[in-house]
Order: sequence, then structure tokens, then C-alpha cells
Amino acid sequence: MTLLTRQALEQELARRAEELLSGSSRGSVALQLITLRLLGDSDEAREAAATWHGLSEACHHHGYELSPLPAQLDAWLVSVEGFVEPRASQIEDC
Repeated sequence: MTLLTRQALEQELARRAEELLSGSSRGSVALQLITLRLLGDSDEAREAAATWHGLSEACHHHGYELSPLPAQLDAWLVSVEGFVEPRASQIEDC
């Protein structure tokens, strides 16, 4: 679930970066987050960055580290749903 949630966030980041940069979204997630922060909604970019970093750490945690708590996973999922949801509602309106 963690990996799929992070992938959904990354796809939405790429889409928004492409939209903000008029068709050019090539670049790392870090570059896409910076683009969103500078050219889009900075509060949304901050939340997306924190969520992406948390999900990335959860995807790559080691056996000697504590796993994320279910409440953390739920919070990240809600954050990604809120980030992706405006696009989903636009598609439904078409």
C-alpha cells in the first residue's frame, strides 16, 4: 500500500509540474516539488513533500528501524487522496 500511495503522489506531482511548466515535467521528484512550491501552491507543496518523504522512508525502512504506525500510514493516504482528488473530480466533470 505504501509504495502504491507514493506512486500515486509521484504521478500527480509529474502531472502538475507538466501543467505548470507547459509540457516539461522531466526531472526528479525533488525538482517537481520545488516547481510546485515556486509556481503553484506552496502550502500544498510543503504537505506533498512531507508526505513523499514519509512514504519514501516507509518504503525503504530497515529491519532494525521501527515501522510506520498505522495512524501515520492513514495520514499519508489521506494526504495523497486530498492531493489527487481535485484532479479526479475534474475528470468526472468532463
